[in-house]
Amino acid sequence: MRGISKYALAAALTLCMCLSVAGCVRLGGSGGSSDVMFTEKATTAAVEQFVADAKGKVVLVNVFASWCGYCMQELPDLVSIRGEYSRDDLAMLGVSLDDESDMAELKRVIKEANVSYPVYMVGDDYAEKYNITGIPVTIIYDRNGKEYKTIMGYVEKQEIEKPLGEL
Repeated sequence: MRGISKYALAAALTLCMCLSVAGCVRLGGSGGSSDVMFTEKATTAAVEQFVADAKGKVVLVNVFASWCGYCMQELPDLVSIRGEYSRDDLAMLGVSLDDESDMAELKRVIKEANVSYPVYMVGDDYAEKYNITGIPVTIIYDRNGKEYKTIMGYVEKQEIEKPLGEL
């Protein structure tokens, strides 16, 4: 093992194992706009950790599913918003309520829509904890990680951008 320490190799192998256990895969090509982190079987705690880790930024969490017509109608606006705001100012996360039987369709939608923000596929516990009874739902957090606004149902792009501009 010339050139690589056994510690560096162990760290790399540990990272690979952690990513495979978590179900993380990178969808898309070679770093283009369709390059997105997709996490299968994410937990509610992982979503909450994403928000906590983004402290200092405004956070937009969009809860959706690939089988939801209104969600798919809203998706291009969300992709557009991602492109218009600096990653230093706005963190975005897609939270999919799809189940495993919808996985192929979800991955297709993410790729075709050129989603450029992470997407976590969560279980029903997320919807139950946050009392989500319909989708899409967009939750916007302020720079301190405090929930600022929840938008229930499909809305036009400017209705999502208004609270972002306020923050």
